[in-house]
Amino acid sequence: MTENNNQNSTENPTSAENAQVETTQNESTTSWIDKIQDNELKNSKSLSNFKDVDALAKSYVNLEKKLGQPKEPEKYEVDQYNYEFGDDYKPHEGIYKNFTDKAIELGVNPDAFKELISTYVDSEQQAINDFNKEQETLNEEFTSKLKEDWGNDYSKNLEKAENLWTKFAPENADKMFSKMTPEMKGAVAKAMFNISKTMSDSHVEAPNRQQDLTKEEIQNKIDEIRNDKSHPYFNASHKDHKEANKHMTNLYLEKAKLND
Repeated sequence: MTENNNQNSTENPTSAENAQVETTQNESTTSWIDKIQDNELKNSKSLSNFKDVDALAKSYVNLEKKLGQPKEPEKYEVDQYNYEFGDDYKPHEGIYKNFTDKAIELGVNPDAFKELISTYVDSEQQAINDFNKEQETLNEEFTSKLKEDWGNDYSKNLEKAENLWTKFAPENADKMFSKMTPEMKGAVAKAMFNISKTMSDSHVEAPNRQQDLTKEEIQNKIDEIRNDKSHPYFNASHKDHKEANKHMTNLYLEKAKLND
């Protein structure tokens, strides 16, 4: 019996040696992996393919050779980020500066930066053009609606509305009016005209408008008032008599200037 055991042991030396080598490799692999602090990395199955740190390093170097070593990020000069805008475009300085500073900070390629700026400018100009076309369409609709509402009196009513606005609106009103939507402009025009209907012509007349008239036109204005006996000029108790009298005086003064 003893002879058989010894014989088996002698006949299978390789099995014992393999078991010893495998045990040694497992212990070696386990020992270097156990030193890893990050649990997620430590539990990665792919690390078990490397018996030691040298094997891992060799694998990384070989992979790097195949892929090529990472290049150092290219450095660009600040003046490479200058963008020449067209004469018909004025950028918002604050937005452009912030955009440029961020591109420099991130190391964006200057050519890519300029391409982005060009795309932004084109998109903004297209948006502006679309907005202007929309406003033109709304203005045409607003004008058509006023013409429909006022009919043949459109020009006369619009003139009264404009005169009243010019005479009583504050100094910055024109700037405010230009920013209004067409719907708002229409509402203002109708409001001015409705107010003008409650006032005498002298109040509605644009300031110093008679200065632009010829001598014949001034005379026609004088005759028009004189032929209208219901005009406040002839009624001293009328609330607008004083203004009408002033208006008539100005007409005569302007006529006299033209006679000189």
